[in-house]
Amino acid sequence: MKRVATALALILALAQPAMADGWNGHNRHHHGGGGGDAGAALFGGLVGGLIIGGMINSMNQPSYGYAPQPQYRQMCRTQWVNQWDGYYQQWVQVPVQQCRWVSY
Repeated sequence: MKRVATALALILALAQPAMADGWNGHNRHHHGGGGGDAGAALFGGLVGGLIIGGMINSMNQPSYGYAPQPQYRQMCRTQWVNQWDGYYQQWVQVPVQQCRWVSY
């Protein structure tokens, strides 16, 4: 929205000198002022058109941002495994916690 407002303000600012050429909008006759060089008017229109065209083109370009980073969380579970107990000389079940990182 800011870009559109800026573009409109620039168009109006560039159009003001063209409207102030000495024409009376009410009576529709010329009061003799202005009369500048046609080459200067052509150059001004060309420069203004290039500026406005560049602004419009820049508004249509896609913006490249950073992709969102993947989110990870740690999932843990307890698993019972058999382990040899050398003191009692027998197999016992011992809890072992296994953790891994997963994306969500």
